[in-house]
Amino acid sequence: MAVAATLATLSMWAQGQVAFNNNTAPKTPWTGRDGMTLLGDSYQVQLWVGTSPNSLAPVAATPVTFKLSGGNPTGIFLGGIVDVGVAWGMTIYYEAKVFPVGYSSYDAALAAGQWTIVTTIKSMVVVAPPIGPAPTVFDAPRTWDPEPVPLALLTLGLGVLVLRRRA
Repeated sequence: MAVAATLATLSMWAQGQVAFNNNTAPKTPWTGRDGMTLLGDSYQVQLWVGTSPNSLAPVAATPVTFKLSGGNPTGIFLGGIVDVGVAWGMTIYYEAKVFPVGYSSYDAALAAGQWTIVTTIKSMVVVAPPIGPAPTVFDAPRTWDPEPVPLALLTLGLGVLVLRRRA
């Protein structure tokens, strides 16, 4: 299955703030696992930030849901200006995680076997004014996880055991 590239803009502002959205150039709506269906308000996106790739944690001001237009999914999210708690000149690492509404976190959705998206970890240096924001885009998702439900895995394992005993 081909996975369409999806992009989102993360622009760095003064005093450790980022503009978290995918509504700026290049504007590319995010799609579901089929690569065609636009994500709507039944999915939310959360920004994860850290000072190293191994220290990423969810930012409290997110997650935000994808927007609708005329009742139809748009694949667009507008997370607004988010404080990531770092000083000018520091390098941050970040990624976005998408999961269904109704779950308190990405980890909870993943543990429940729900479909999720994780973008590739990227980095940027926080710049001071008057340079202004340095727009950076997310790469195509790193994983499209229809994680198997634990009960399904148990059933598969038991089936293999039964077949091995018969052989």
